[in-house]
Amino acid sequence: MAYSNLEYLFFSTHTLLVIGHLFGLLLGLGGATLLYGYLAKNAFKPIHPEVIETFHFIAIFVTLGLVLLWITGFGFLLEYSLFAPEKLQNQKIYAKLTIVTILTLNGLFVHSYVLNKIISPGLILIRLPYKTKVHLALLATTSGVSWYFAFCLGVIKEYNNTVSYGALVLTYLVVLLFVFASVLYLISFLEKHLHQMHFNASHRNNSLHPQNYYNQAMAPQPLQYSRNQGPHQPAMGMQMPSIVNKVAYERAKTQQKYYTGT
Repeated sequence: MAYSNLEYLFFSTHTLLVIGHLFGLLLGLGGATLLYGYLAKNAFKPIHPEVIETFHFIAIFVTLGLVLLWITGFGFLLEYSLFAPEKLQNQKIYAKLTIVTILTLNGLFVHSYVLNKIISPGLILIRLPYKTKVHLALLATTSGVSWYFAFCLGVIKEYNNTVSYGALVLTYLVVLLFVFASVLYLISFLEKHLHQMHFNASHRNNSLHPQNYYNQAMAPQPLQYSRNQGPHQPAMGMQMPSIVNKVAYERAKTQQKYYTGT
């Protein structure tokens, strides 16, 4: 079937826009997923300078993906206005435009606030103040939900001219709030769990210190009474409290000279 020059121009331009749009979505969605996954992986240990360089490197691809989405998105609007004005009635287009706008603003905050001000060598993300972690969770949740929601809108053709703009945006906000609440719950759970682990470790390390063993083992014992000797005090170091086991006591005794200087 032969096409006119105008129809051929329409199809060839549309194909290029689709390829560019999908490529931008691939870079942005894949880069954002990798970036936040890498952040989560390094959240429990000091961040190495090479890790920070990796963050900035991945962020370049996310930014490139956003730029391609904007270019191809305006290309679609121009194409539809010239060759297929009826397609501009599709409310899904404007929902995607809203989400990409949110993605762009969120990306600006991530670059200016997270990558340039918060992330630094030696930082342990999980030990940041709770308020800062809430901000990070909001930015990460907004980015993740927006990228995947935009992807779903692009591939679900059943929403074309069937679902209103308000319904799509409302669904997006509900999903965003649900994921954000889930992330906050996870952060609270980890904080409580890690605090308990830190307390147990500190208590264990403190009780295992030789000086503490020595103090407990060599502490003066209360007066005891026997029929033959009358009231008397046991020799220091000869009566071990129940909380000090034999191995620990022997270890403490070997350290007596070091701690007492005798």
